[in-house]
Amino acid sequence: MQVVSCRVNEGLVIDHEISVTVLDVQETHVRLGISSPNQTPSYREETLFCESAEPAAELQLQ
Repeated sequence: MQVVSCRVNEGLVIDHEISVTVLDVQETHVRLGISSPNQTPSYREETLFCESAEPAAELQLQ
C-alpha cells in the first residue's frame, strides 16, 4: 500500500487517467474528488468485499 499526504486542493494522478483531489478535511472525515474516464467503473470497497449469505458461485453481477 502506498501512503500519500496531501493538503486541500492537492492530489495525485493514477495511471495517467484517474485524478484524486482532496476537497475538504474535517476532524472525522476527508472528502475526495475522483475524476476518471466514463468507461472506467468505480466501486466502493465495502460493497466489493461484503460478506453475503449466498455462496459465491451463485452471485451474479448485473
